[in-house]
Amino acid sequence: MEVISFSPAKLPLAVKDQPYSAQIRIEESSAFNFSVAEGELPNGLSMNGNGLISGTPTVSGSFPVKIKAEDNAGNVVFKQY
Repeated sequence: MEVISFSPAKLPLAVKDQPYSAQIRIEESSAFNFSVAEGELPNGLSMNGNGLISGTPTVSGSFPVKIKAEDNAGNVVFKQY
């Protein structure tokens, strides 16, 4: 079984009222669509289907999220951040 590696292993810390950008990738391929499977990003941040999390968070705190990555064949992998 092939091991799928998400990058980065940990997301950079977001700071309230400061612009934020982080790119999630699958190291073995670029053909994945990303979404939040569980949890929520802080208010002010969103993630597009290419795995880019961006915006300006309007709150402080810890926001654990599980990210889902799905390829064109319907294969799904998850990463807890």
